[in-house]
Amino acid sequence: MRDAVRRAIETPGDGPARVLSMAAGPAIELRRLLGEISSVRRPVELFLLDQDQTAHETAHRRLTRILVERHQGLLPVRVECLHFSVRQFLKPQTLAERAVRDVTLTNLDLVYSAGLYDYLTDLVARRLTSVLYSRLRPGGRLLVGNLVEAPDSTWAMEYVVGWHLIYRTDEDMLRFAAPLKPAPVKASITRDPTGGCLFLDVTSPS
Repeated sequence: MRDAVRRAIETPGDGPARVLSMAAGPAIELRRLLGEISSVRRPVELFLLDQDQTAHETAHRRLTRILVERHQGLLPVRVECLHFSVRQFLKPQTLAERAVRDVTLTNLDLVYSAGLYDYLTDLVARRLTSVLYSRLRPGGRLLVGNLVEAPDSTWAMEYVVGWHLIYRTDEDMLRFAAPLKPAPVKASITRDPTGGCLFLDVTSPS
């Protein structure tokens, strides 16, 4: 995910690089990235969407600290935390919620997520993939992760700690891309270095 964000903000383009992290949590990948870079090609807008207020507070505090202490406030990066659930995102109930989804979160260079799809049914995951894809700018990228079943550890998570997740295969994830319109120019599977998490990697047409 860090590499995907790095690529998005390093790609030349008109206007700011706009990145959405779904179920952002403490945003460890963004903290590491901002700690590594010294400059950006263009302004960056980072949108962190999560329903966990504590995670938002942690992410915003630590990202702001990096921007102030390491970059002296000179790096043109803006961080916006959006206290939103998947349900609100898929089906806004108020004008304010609709404005966040349909006005604020549009023309995005990158949308990414990990640790979310593992909890979603196929129906919800398919719908969410479609809505996220529709938020991309032409040529934008969608990267969503899901854990794969590991015989040596999955049973322990389920039966020892009661942590029940939905595991998926490459084929399962690729099915979420099949109905996307307009058809992606790329829809493939990328795995993390451990091999334990696979990512549906989709690029919209330019």
